[in-house]
Amino acid sequence: MHKILAAHLNTFSKEYTLEQHSVAKQFERFVAYCALSSHYLGRVNFEDIATDDEEAGIDSVAFVIDEEVVTTPDEADILFSGSRRNREVEVIFTQATTTEAFKRSKITSFGDAVVDFFRDDSVLPQGEVLKNAREIFAKVLDNVQKVKDGRPACSLFVASAGKWSGASELQASMTSVKSHLERTGLFSSVTVSPLDRDALITRWIKSRQTIEARLEVRGYLPFPGIEGVTEAYIAVVSARELVDKLIRDSEGNIRTTVFQENVRAYLGEENVVNSSILNTLQHAQHRDRFCILNNGITVISPDIRVQAGTISLYDFQVVNGCQTSHVLARNYDLLGDSVMVTLKAIEVTDEDVVAEVVQATNSQTEVKSAQFLSRRPVVKRIEQYFESFDAVQDRERKLYFERREKQFAGQGIPDIRVFDIRTIARAYASVFLEHPHLAARYPTHIF
Repeated sequence: MHKILAAHLNTFSKEYTLEQHSVAKQFERFVAYCALSSHYLGRVNFEDIATDDEEAGIDSVAFVIDEEVVTTPDEADILFSGSRRNREVEVIFTQATTTEAFKRSKITSFGDAVVDFFRDDSVLPQGEVLKNAREIFAKVLDNVQKVKDGRPACSLFVASAGKWSGASELQASMTSVKSHLERTGLFSSVTVSPLDRDALITRWIKSRQTIEARLEVRGYLPFPGIEGVTEAYIAVVSARELVDKLIRDSEGNIRTTVFQENVRAYLGEENVVNSSILNTLQHAQHRDRFCILNNGITVISPDIRVQAGTISLYDFQVVNGCQTSHVLARNYDLLGDSVMVTLKAIEVTDEDVVAEVVQATNSQTEVKSAQFLSRRPVVKRIEQYFESFDAVQDRERKLYFERREKQFAGQGIPDIRVFDIRTIARAYASVFLEHPHLAARYPTHIF
């Protein structure tokens, strides 16, 4: 294995406590992480998505529903029990090999295994992970009327530690696999993609690096001095510029990580507010009014730099305007030169000020109190309790509470010692409330 890839794999294995696994198994989980990274960057238990030795041809399978990884049929059931009728569902499969070359036989066997997975009379061996995944897919089919485009999407990633040659026989094999899956009629779209050494390294680095954006503005005005705020600006930017630089990554995927501090996830275009935003974009005579009809977005950042008609943001979060951002990104073709957006950019590092901004900018319409959970005093006290253990003196007992996603990324802390809000909520429900059956349910129902 190439030294650079091996070094990244070693870092990944230490952080996710996978040293006891063989290099091949570590690599399979690394590939699963990289494949998911453009859809979801929250915490993943690889035991829920990585298959065992008995499964033929499939190394991992994951369901991403509305930018969340769903790992049990109960989670899918409760998620679909809501009123939303336009949920985005994608099934992601991976196959990985540590060899330095892609092989046609591997691609073909992978495709056969995925096609077999979706058959009612599946014949290939399936362990607990694939059996559980089939049950989740059954829940998706039971609620297909609530799925966007009436069918889920399906993505397959074939990975190797070598370089992708683009050889015609390999391309033909992938095309054949895609055709077989399309003929099932189960999916709104099917993609089959290679992940070679360079692609894996790029995805791994991108998932861990600070996000930067440099926007050209059509005009901006600084706010006067505000206690607790380093600097703040209100600016007018092109909607296309906003989507290209702030909302989407270089591969055209929506950056879900920049909405971690936003209290709402995307609610779909059938939502009353979002359908109104879309309606404005669909009518040419209204597009140039977008800037005055829409409240725009609010971004916080620990480092904002303004220079000659540009605003640069580092490690930023969209704390208000998640719905606007998604509608703009998903309807990019409607964004003409006249569509402008109001941007409020605030440089702040004080957590209390950040909390005030989040709460204030999301209080114009009803927001369930549970959505502010990470900001509540009791959660901060839990964080303080975890921090009271010294990393050196109490290293055998030291655990880390991840109040915000990726809070400890890149610090070399084993994943097994990091607990997020959902894990804590599930543990509390199981042990202290004595309702262990709730631990498998969709977490927001036990908050």
